[in-house]
Amino acid sequence: MKESWLDILEFVVGTVILGGLSALIAFLAYRHSKKTPPATEKHEDNHGLQSHGDNKGIITQGDNHAPQAVASGNGHAFAAPQYQAQNMTINQSGAAFIHPDQPNHSYQMGKVYYGQLNYRKAAEFYAQSAEEYKNQPDFGPQHLDRARALNSAGIAYTDLAEYQKAIDCYMEAEAIYTPKGEQTDLAMIYNNIGEVYRKQGEYGKALEWYFKALNIRETVLGKNHPDTAATYNNIASVYYSQGEYDKAQEWYFKALKIYEAMQGKNHPDTAATYNNLAVVYDSQGDYGKALEWYFKALNIREAVLGKNHPDTAATYNNIAVVYDSQGDYDKALEWYFKALEIKEAALGKNHPSTATTY
Repeated sequence: MKESWLDILEFVVGTVILGGLSALIAFLAYRHSKKTPPATEKHEDNHGLQSHGDNKGIITQGDNHAPQAVASGNGHAFAAPQYQAQNMTINQSGAAFIHPDQPNHSYQMGKVYYGQLNYRKAAEFYAQSAEEYKNQPDFGPQHLDRARALNSAGIAYTDLAEYQKAIDCYMEAEAIYTPKGEQTDLAMIYNNIGEVYRKQGEYGKALEWYFKALNIRETVLGKNHPDTAATYNNIASVYYSQGEYDKAQEWYFKALKIYEAMQGKNHPDTAATYNNLAVVYDSQGDYGKALEWYFKALNIREAVLGKNHPDTAATYNNIAVVYDSQGDYDKALEWYFKALEIKEAALGKNHPSTATTY
C-alpha cells in the first residue's frame, strides 16, 4: 500500500501537535507493517554524469579526477559575480559587446557555483556561457567550448531534476560534436543522456544510450578505463531498477574491479559502486551485506567529500533504509534525520532527493 502525500502531510501535522519522535516512530512502524519499501537512493549522487573535469562530485573525462572545482589553466582566477560588468562594453549602436573572455568567465562562475552545490546558479551561468560563445565572433554556434558549456549546463539541470532542459542541452552539444568526429566527447554526451532517461524511469532508452557510449569507450579507451567503468556502473543501475539483480551485480563488479585497480579503494567513484552494490544486497534482503557495503562507501565519502555533501547524505539515507527494513526504527530515524539536514541545506526542500527522505 502506498500512502498519498496528503496522508503523510496530515500525519506529520499530527506529529507536531502530539509530540515528536514517538509519533514518527509509530509512523515508521505503520509503514513497515504495510510493507511499503523505503526509498533507496542508489544513484542520487550523480556519479552517472560526466564532464571534462570541471565539476565537483562527478566522474570526469580528463585527468582531473579530484572532487573539487578548479581553474582550467587559462590564467583567470575565480571572482565575484560583479566581474561581469567589467567585461561588457557598449558599441556605437548601443548594443552590448561581449568581451572575448566573457564566455569563459561565465563558465568559470558556473564551476564555482557547482562546487558550492548551488546548482541553480551553476545552470544559469553555464547556459549564459553557451549563449555567449554562440554570439561571440571568435567562437560561434559550433565551437567546442560551447559544447562543453552546454554539457555542463545539462549536468546542472539534471541535478535540479529539470530533465527536458538537460536533454535539450545535451542534444545541442551532440550536434556540435558529431560532425567534428569527437568520439570520446560523444560518448560522454550519450552517457549523460542515458542518465537523464534512467532518472525518469525510461529504462529502455537509458540502456540504448548507455550502450552507445559503451561501444565507443571500449573501442577508443579500452575496457580498463575509468570512463568505461562508469558506463558499466550505469548499465548496472538500469538492470537494478528493472529488478534484474544478478545482472546488476555482474555489471557493478565489472566497474568495481576497474575503479579499485585504476583509482584506488578511497576514490569517490569506488565509493559510489560500493553504495550501489549495497543497494542490490538490500533489495535481496541481505541486510548484513548491505550495511557492510554502505559503511565502506560512507568511510570514503565522509573522508573525501565531507559530511555535508549530498553523496554522503545519500549513504546516510540508505543506511536508514536498512535499519527501517529491519524494524530498528530508532536507528532509522537517527540516520534519516542526518540525511535530511544535509539535503535541505544543499539541495533545498523541494528537490526530489529531499522528498525521498520526507
